[in-house]
Formats: sequence, structure tokens, C-alpha cells
Amino acid sequence: MKTSSKKLTNILLYLVIIVSTLELSPFILAPIIFGQRFSRSKIKNELKLNPQSSREQTSENSAPDQNEYLGDHILHPYLGFVSIPHDNYNEFCLPGINPITKKSPKNLNVVIMGGSVSKDLYTYAGDRMKQQLKKSEAFKNKEINLVVFALGGFKQPQQLIALNYFMALGAEYDMVINLDGFNEIVLPYSDNLPFHVFPSYPRHWNIYARKKLDARLLLLLGKQAVTIEKQNDCQIRLAQSIIRYSNFRLFLWKVMDHQKTNQIALLESEIRKAVENSPSDYQSTGIYTSITDTSLFFHEQAVFWRKSSEQIAHLSRSAGFNYYHFLQPNQY
Repeated sequence: MKTSSKKLTNILLYLVIIVSTLELSPFILAPIIFGQRFSRSKIKNELKLNPQSSREQTSENSAPDQNEYLGDHILHPYLGFVSIPHDNYNEFCLPGINPITKKSPKNLNVVIMGGSVSKDLYTYAGDRMKQQLKKSEAFKNKEINLVVFALGGFKQPQQLIALNYFMALGAEYDMVINLDGFNEIVLPYSDNLPFHVFPSYPRHWNIYARKKLDARLLLLLGKQAVTIEKQNDCQIRLAQSIIRYSNFRLFLWKVMDHQKTNQIALLESEIRKAVENSPSDYQSTGIYTSITDTSLFFHEQAVFWRKSSEQIAHLSRSAGFNYYHFLQPNQY
């Protein structure tokens, strides 16, 4: 009897040692694998996010541009491309509120347009913008609505077309803020010209326009979709499970989630290569474009950018909107 009791005690002791070792191991392994300390609260906050926003946050920290263009953008008949539906995006798959807003004595409708810098301005400083505007006597009692015509890679004339499009649908604004300049000069040269895509087309149009029924491309897109689904399911199951209180299980999920994110990024790279290497046609390039004079090309893009911005200013002021134009900084 004593022998059995001793064996049971030893087994329980071994179990306690094993569990304790597993629960403490993330504090040792995390700095080695991720280069940062293990944080229960940070990982649990990631679990609380919905799977799409969690994946978006993760991809922004690792390889934002690679994951964004094909995985998170879809074609739009007027704007070139918009985001896939997100919980924190509006019905038109853009950040911010529904763009079709009406003027009211109680509201101040502010449009922010541009590329990724403008999108980040709204995401990270939108509340501060509202606070600063409310310091003005003219706006302190108004509800401030921020409308956003901005996604990573947007460049003129996408902003100009967006303003025209939503005004045609009945939108009314009080203030238009245009932050552009970098994408308009750099992206036609870096993203369009190498594939002979007409410069004023949206960036990576050769990729967007060739999302068609190709066996290899469908296979890669299918693999990516399955991996994303598995990643989301794993997050949801852990978030709803009692074992989410375990340090080791949280750490194990983080490792697996990191691996799946890398798999998605690698598949995204393969998708881009598969599309870029497929035969081009007018749908994917527009007017076939090549250059012999780089300086002249940049001059032409600057003129096109200026004219697009002038059209936005004219359109805004004609409609009675206050218009502000800022140059996008070189963020690279």
C-alpha cells in the first residue's frame, strides 16, 4: 500500500515538474525564436481579435506589401481595386465610414485621400485629427465624419475618380484633404513600366487583371485559401478553449501561427510569379508602354499627377468643399 502511494506521489511530482517546465519554457524559448520576451497579455490580445484583423496585423509586421496586393485586394470597376471585405471597413471595402455622407449643420464631413500614408494617417491618427478639429470654434459642437479614399498603392487618378464616383452617388463633403506625390512618381516606374503597363493604370494592374482561370494559379490560390482558413480556425478554437490560460499552449499557437503566416507569404510570392510570367494582353497592360528617356518619363508622370490634383481641387471647390493638398513624404 505504501509502495503504491509512493509511486502515485512520484508520478504526481513528475507531472508537476513536467507541467512547470512546459509553462516556464516560453520565457526561455521566445527570445530565441522571436527575438523578444514572451508576453501572455500580448498573445491573448491577438487571440481576441477576429481572425481577419489578426492576420492583417501579423502580415503588416512581416511582409505587408507581399500579402496585401493579391490576398487583400479585389478589382473595382471604377477605383481600380479595393480591399476584400473587413469587419472594420465600410460597404465599399474602404477604411472609414460609408463614403456617401450628406452635409448637415451638425456634421463635418472630411475626406482623406492618398495611398498607404493617408490610410495610416486615418488608422493611427484619425482620433487625434478629430480632437484637433474640435478645438476650432467652428467645429467644436459638430460630429466629425472621416471618409477615406486611400489604400496601400493608390495613386492618381484613383483618388480623383473616387471623389467623382462618390459625388455622383450623392455624397456631400465639407473638407477634402489630398496627401499624394510619392506614389504618383515612383510606382508608374517601379511597378508598371517593367511589365509595359500603361503608367496611369493602378499599380500591379498586370497582376490584378490576370486573376483568371489558370490551373497552376488556381492551385496556388486554393493552397493559400486553405492555409488562411486553417490559421483562422486554429485561432478561434484556442480563443474559445480553456487551455488558452496555458503559457505553453499560447506559445505553441504563436509558433504555429508564425509558420502559417510565412507559408501564406511564400504562396503569395509564388502567385505573383505565376501571374507575372503568364502571357500579357491588352487587358493586363493597356497601351503597351516602354521608354527611352527616363527623365522625360518622370516629367510626364509629374505633369499627370499635377493635372489630377488640379482636377480634384477644381471639383472640390466647385462643389463648395474646402480643399487642402499636401505632398506625401518619402517613407522608403
